[in-house]
Amino acid sequence: MPPQCGLNEIRRARPAIPQARSRMAAPNPAGSSRRDTHFGALAALTAVVLLAAIPAGAHTPHDPVNFLAVSDTFDVDGTAFIVVHNELKRTVDGGATWHRLEQGICGLGKFSGLAASERFSVDRSLVASRTGDGLYASHDGGDSWRRLAVLPRGLGPVIVVAGTGPVDRPAGFAAVDPGGRLLVSQDAGETWSSVQSPGAAPASLAMATGPGGEPRLAVGTGEGVVLYTGDRGLTWERVAPGAAGEPVVMLAFEPETGASLVGLAGSGQAFRWRPSCAADPDCAGPGLNRLGFAGGPVSAGHLSARGDAGVNLVAARRDGEIVAGPAGSGWRPESVGVVPYEGQAEKFHLPQVTQISGWTGDGLCVAAFSGLHCQTGSGAGFAERQSIDPHEITGLAVAPDRDGRSLAVATFNAGGWVSEDGGESWSRLPPGAVTDHFWAVTWPPGSCGVAGPVFVGNRGLIWFDAPGNTWHLRTPRNDEPDFFDRAVGALQRMLRDVPPPKPRPKVFGTVAVSGGTADDCRIWMGTRYEGVWSYELTDGVWDALGPSAQRTRVSSIVRAAGSQGLAASFVGRGLHELGPDRNWVPLTSDLPAATTGADPFGAFKAAQAARFGAADGVLMYGSAAGLYTRSGDGTWRGPIEVASTDTVVIRNPVDSVAVAADVAEAPVYLVSIRGRGLFFSHRPDGGYAAARLDAGESMGGDHGSAPARTGTGESMPGVRWIVPADRARESGVVFAASPERLFRSADGGQSWVEVARPR
Repeated sequence: MPPQCGLNEIRRARPAIPQARSRMAAPNPAGSSRRDTHFGALAALTAVVLLAAIPAGAHTPHDPVNFLAVSDTFDVDGTAFIVVHNELKRTVDGGATWHRLEQGICGLGKFSGLAASERFSVDRSLVASRTGDGLYASHDGGDSWRRLAVLPRGLGPVIVVAGTGPVDRPAGFAAVDPGGRLLVSQDAGETWSSVQSPGAAPASLAMATGPGGEPRLAVGTGEGVVLYTGDRGLTWERVAPGAAGEPVVMLAFEPETGASLVGLAGSGQAFRWRPSCAADPDCAGPGLNRLGFAGGPVSAGHLSARGDAGVNLVAARRDGEIVAGPAGSGWRPESVGVVPYEGQAEKFHLPQVTQISGWTGDGLCVAAFSGLHCQTGSGAGFAERQSIDPHEITGLAVAPDRDGRSLAVATFNAGGWVSEDGGESWSRLPPGAVTDHFWAVTWPPGSCGVAGPVFVGNRGLIWFDAPGNTWHLRTPRNDEPDFFDRAVGALQRMLRDVPPPKPRPKVFGTVAVSGGTADDCRIWMGTRYEGVWSYELTDGVWDALGPSAQRTRVSSIVRAAGSQGLAASFVGRGLHELGPDRNWVPLTSDLPAATTGADPFGAFKAAQAARFGAADGVLMYGSAAGLYTRSGDGTWRGPIEVASTDTVVIRNPVDSVAVAADVAEAPVYLVSIRGRGLFFSHRPDGGYAAARLDAGESMGGDHGSAPARTGTGESMPGVRWIVPADRARESGVVFAASPERLFRSADGGQSWVEVARPR
């Protein structure tokens, strides 16, 4: 059975998605007006390379970890969960390998919270939240998830926490939405009940189970107020432990009795508060104690029992320094081994540390801008743990003028790899490139003067010249200084009569690329920050395309051979065509705003059927709201039914689309549906069936933490790249890849075998 998405990914069948303006959409579309243009040159596309958007990395070998949940026996089972690049990943070996979790939690929207039961090793329960979707729960250690219908869709970020309580009771969870709506589970997330809300906008949340079994809840607000209830919201007590207007970034009930709260205000003020809790004989009575400052503004905290040492409070200052002390006093440094990635976090206005978690082995793990860091035990230094597999695939390309068995793979931090036998064996290109951090790859024809694949990274195009044993870097320059440069230059001229700084190469963070064809040796590069550029391989000339697209994130590019014809998708702005005036003309203005949602991995893909001689070119647009098609008359149709059950049509985001050819050279339309698998059809507007792995032994071996598959007809989830080989040489050959797996088809994508990825 294909992986099942949560209920948020299932929409009742209906003629169309209502037209509504997305809150994520850019305020102004690219281009000054919408035109009812025909497809022009786009109907003659002869080569398509579709590559998913991989966000530009901050550093090597890790990217920022946004959320973290650790097993209570992490020191024994090595199990932890992180959110990185808005993907939920799990490790069972302490971070040596990671595996993406998609089954049931594959919807659109950013993760806004993650919590593991305080007795995870027993009940295997977790709760996660996604902005716009609400809550998800898992009771099998993250293998499968279901959406909880206790919160409506359309909400902002939802905070989730694991509760504390007696060991003879099931673990609890609590959640609060931006409007202050409170939910509590006292059976490890299986069922939930509402709590009368104080209506305050939350910044932090804490839960404990009292002696009578009733939940105790505390909400820290963005205005510096802490609110407490022990009677399900019938009454609320309040205290302001810090300066007015500063958020309460962390709250926790003290272990064992849960009679008092410990927290951190945003300024770094630590405090302990005992509410009145008159009905609780274990409560010592009201009172507020300010425990001292952590030494500066803080972004995260953690409270843990330290055996005979009592309660220990850990705080992460916004600059990345971690300090700890008994109940928040007598602070001492505890960040040995956590190296802040200076400059980048501040540039993006992000804290160095976002979350701290502990386990019964008395150690800590921190989710940081510089990755994942864990202690080996109390007081021990932190060690950096792998948070992204260095061999994670970030791009796939097939040689256009060979036999369909020459392909290249870009990896996250293991450089570029080439196979000449269809993926059965791999050769790593020699180290020595400007970076081994590649985001995409294309393979121009040999006639363009480059003998192998061209990789793309933060600074531009990179390829290896085997005869010369050298790497070549081609970096675009933007000769117009940015605002900071202009301001500095003006100040220098005014104060010291110093000329403004010279133009410097930009950091582009390339996310999409489409390569040259036999009659056109241009490479088109879509970037994360700097719009669309083209590079002519034969004369080495860069060209910035479409001023309206600059400083806009590009998720995919489709181009026509021998012409200016070009289509590009911009995150939050939909699909555009490059017009004759070199500006970008919207092609998807008539579609619902939800189709342009800002998906972190470029859910916008495009492919042309006209390359196979169709009478009227069909544009496939895989969007955040499903699959749409556009024929030669300019009419959009959709969302197209790709995956469905007896009662519902699945409207999941589309990760990739492509058009291939079977052995009879008939077009095969391929669509990768997030969390559902890969589907194929012989017509673009319907009749899709699930593509599956062939029965028999898989050709693959190591897939990170996933075992080798036996190919028993399983679906193919997580595919982000679909690249047909040159059909003129070997009809029917298609390659596909997810970040963790690589597949090959010989019949246009209808059946597949798994091949070994580079390791």
